[in-house]
Amino acid sequence: MVAGDKVGGDKVMGDKLIIETGGGDYAKGNIDKRQGTFIDNQIIQPALSQALHQLRAPVGDFVGREQKIEQITQALSQAASSGAAAAISGVRGMGGIGKTELAYVVGNRLKDSFPDAQLFIELRGASSSPLSPEAALQQVIRSFEREAKLPDDLSQLKGIYSSVLAGKRVLILADDAKDDAQIRPLLPPAGCALLVTSRTRFSLPGMTPFDLETLPKDDAQKLLLKICPRIGEHAEKLAKLCGYLPLALRVSASLLANSGRKVARYLDQLGAERLKHLSDPDNPNDPVASVEASLHLSYRSLEQAAQQALSQLSVFPMTFDLAAAVAVLKVSSDIEGILELLERRCLLQQDIVTQRLSLHDLVRAFAVMRLANRDAVQVRHAQYYARVAMYVEDSLFLKNKALEGLKLFDLERENIDTGWAWAHSKSGTLAGDSLLYIYSNATTHIGSIRYDAKTERLPQLDAALAASRRIGNDYLIMITLGNLGATHRYLGNFENAAYYYGQTLKIARQLNNVDNVARALSGIATACIGINLLDEAIDLYEQRLKIALVRNDKYAESVTLMNLSGIHIKKGDYSKATIYCEKSLIIMRMLGYKHIEGRIIGNLATINLRLGNTQAAIDYYKQALAIMQAIGDRDGETTVTKDLGLAVEMRDNASDTREI
Repeated sequence: MVAGDKVGGDKVMGDKLIIETGGGDYAKGNIDKRQGTFIDNQIIQPALSQALHQLRAPVGDFVGREQKIEQITQALSQAASSGAAAAISGVRGMGGIGKTELAYVVGNRLKDSFPDAQLFIELRGASSSPLSPEAALQQVIRSFEREAKLPDDLSQLKGIYSSVLAGKRVLILADDAKDDAQIRPLLPPAGCALLVTSRTRFSLPGMTPFDLETLPKDDAQKLLLKICPRIGEHAEKLAKLCGYLPLALRVSASLLANSGRKVARYLDQLGAERLKHLSDPDNPNDPVASVEASLHLSYRSLEQAAQQALSQLSVFPMTFDLAAAVAVLKVSSDIEGILELLERRCLLQQDIVTQRLSLHDLVRAFAVMRLANRDAVQVRHAQYYARVAMYVEDSLFLKNKALEGLKLFDLERENIDTGWAWAHSKSGTLAGDSLLYIYSNATTHIGSIRYDAKTERLPQLDAALAASRRIGNDYLIMITLGNLGATHRYLGNFENAAYYYGQTLKIARQLNNVDNVARALSGIATACIGINLLDEAIDLYEQRLKIALVRNDKYAESVTLMNLSGIHIKKGDYSKATIYCEKSLIIMRMLGYKHIEGRIIGNLATINLRLGNTQAAIDYYKQALAIMQAIGDRDGETTVTKDLGLAVEMRDNASDTREI
């Protein structure tokens, strides 16, 4: 098709087609409008037919995505069946997620629904030179009118585009779109369908969006084994190291399939330097052969502030919320706006239900390599999660807030532990030592519930004590000594517990710190119980109780009464033990501290068991067990479960004896 010497004008050369500038009527030629081709008394050339069917077959080892494929296929096929409107679907996701290959699968399934043409446009949205909307329109038009001389004006091209597609059933696969501005001019007329893939989340009128996630574990392993069967039993670990990202899976499996490299050795290399070993060594800069190169396309399209934000977010080892991001990020632009941008670019993920944010493992690995001044970012992260730990610790002593606090700790556990680990790696510096103490103190009580006393808690506290001594602050030393005493007491190391509590008491009296005098008295009393010095323990607890009563400290009063009940249980004075226990329980229920309430109820169960009231003991143990399970106190749950089993056994044995 050739236009005259005036583009879109009213002149013709020979018996050829003129296209009006406004996309108006075809003129001067023998036009088959159903096919949209100029016949000019000739048979349609095979080359033109090929130009209208541009979709290659999907790769033979494509796996999974069946539900998503079915949904997209159904959404687009409606246009062909109804003919009343165009169908538009957008497949969105991070680089390497498999958008293009999925689009090819969908496109091939829809060939019969769109027999007039299946066109492919490479929009190069992630590159430094995206295809212009004008060039995209011209490419589609020339698929039908190969010799047309076309205008460069966007509005004129849109009119021609609509005219060329009118009355046809055409599927257009627009791959790697930059944004809605690039795609909007390509919206087709009724009866046609537009399938868009993009690393950016955007909306268009009538577009059905489909967000593509990483492959499920089983499909990821299946893909690895399809490409390289000798991966065998290593498939699960390799899939995890690849973050279940199709590009990473394909690259790693292909490397192994085309070399004699041992799989176990490759896994070790991948664990040490992930991105380095997720690229084709012959094409390290090719986005279709390298995860890093693919991610770099998205990264370089960001403005500097967004690049900085992405790199700083790499310090989060897991999901995080907006408040954490605001606390950690230090960039020149609006943080919420940047986070929204990163999400639109599919570099940041957000859980729809929890609203928590996260980076894909490989995006994190990419971003951390570009993180400048890492220590400054890491210290902000560590400081923020130390404050979270403090909030959790405080919540344990607020009425009806303990469960909420424990859930928050469990949610943020990995972030908290990461902050703590960073502080430990910087021990000997003021920032590191300060945080070591802060973390240990912020987990005084939560630590006894959530950390293993021997393998986790003691090393944490030993490091905090050394840090406190380097800082040279007696108050910090006193607090940490008390925490060490509590941990040794829990482990049954009563002599060590008495030593640390004794050191705590000495410093507390020097500082005239009544709170920690009281705490040390309780600690030494507990150690005395452990070595069977029961009368000494009672004397120490009575001193502690006086302090609590003078200060109207209801929590301390209840705990001390509970501890006194425990001593009287040991002495066999169940009457006194019951009185102390019931008083303690009334106060603790009023205060709402579930973790202590469970222990008090456990004491009541023990009293009844010793008195032979086995059914009452069982009922109390069940109450205590329910509380321990609700708050996730694993050690308490283990102890109560054991005691409950003993009580049930005693009841059953008694029943058998009566029957005899």
